[in-house]
Amino acid sequence: MVVSELADPSEPGMAVAEAEMAGVARASLDLGYCFGAYNVWPEVCKSKTEKYRNDNLFLIGGPVHNYLCNDLIGNRTEGTRFSKDGNILHYQGKDYTCRFRNDGTPEEDYGIIIKMPNPFNPERWIIICAGCRAFGTLAATMALCNPVVLPKISQLYGEGQPFEILVRGLWLEENPYPTSFVCELNYSLRQLWILRVRQLLSWIGFIFAFGFAILLFKSTGMAVVCAISALGAWGIDYSLAGVEEV
Repeated sequence: MVVSELADPSEPGMAVAEAEMAGVARASLDLGYCFGAYNVWPEVCKSKTEKYRNDNLFLIGGPVHNYLCNDLIGNRTEGTRFSKDGNILHYQGKDYTCRFRNDGTPEEDYGIIIKMPNPFNPERWIIICAGCRAFGTLAATMALCNPVVLPKISQLYGEGQPFEILVRGLWLEENPYPTSFVCELNYSLRQLWILRVRQLLSWIGFIFAFGFAILLFKSTGMAVVCAISALGAWGIDYSLAGVEEV
């Protein structure tokens, strides 16, 4: 489900309502491929409502234009949050905002992808794609729905875990879509140690499978086959630290 109220089309540059709607359309098309969701229909939320609060939610748009998003993160005083006008994103102690060219077209904008438990129903989840401007919202949506980025997010943060990811969208002149985006995949020291332990266990499993196959089949060739099969457990990308550019 995509719940969004579109931005004001009178902002500078191309109509930001079109940019945000492009994000809605992109998410609707890609959710089936990336999340295994079917019959995903966007619904524009233009007023405060209790209708959706207890569901799994996919929210597009920041606190200024999305009432549900405002209820969830609009009143934050610390951590990841937006300024009152929504044009400045506070993330990891730094401020980010959209940068325009002299002709009013966007050159760089920032968005955030947030996955969090639904405070109204702990058994459900909420995913938020929001930007300083609609262009950042579009970049965040495209990043989340990218089939390369999504598996890496799952590997780093684990299935069923919350996360917050900064997305930087870059535009070439006269291009309505971001030509590239960068996802800053932050992780805690605990997460790093978990990854290292998983890597160590994978290598131990590989060595064990190789040795066991030699004892069982008395054949080095069969041992290699079994060991290669065991590499499936090691097929984790551990180079997730820092920045991932797509």
